[in-house]
Amino acid sequence: MEKVVVTGGAGFIGSRLAKALLNRGYEVLVIDNLSRGGPYSVPDGARLWVADISRSPIWDAFEGARVVYHLAANIIVREGIFDPHVHFRNNVLGT
Repeated sequence: MEKVVVTGGAGFIGSRLAKALLNRGYEVLVIDNLSRGGPYSVPDGARLWVADISRSPIWDAFEGARVVYHLAANIIVREGIFDPHVHFRNNVLGT
């Protein structure tokens, strides 16, 4: 079974991608800080690693992964207007 990592995998799009990958027989690891969802969003069968990709040491998560789908990001535009440093850290440095 090939390992796939989905950052932002507890979000709307990421959770659906994780489910589709599981249905195709992949081993799925979801990395998410759960800021916009909860562990209930992660499909059954996927492993969840709760972490902030811009602050946590997560390199070990990628070991053995065939593919990484990077969907983690701050999505609320209004928050970026009031606190652009947070968006820069998460959306740019986290990548």
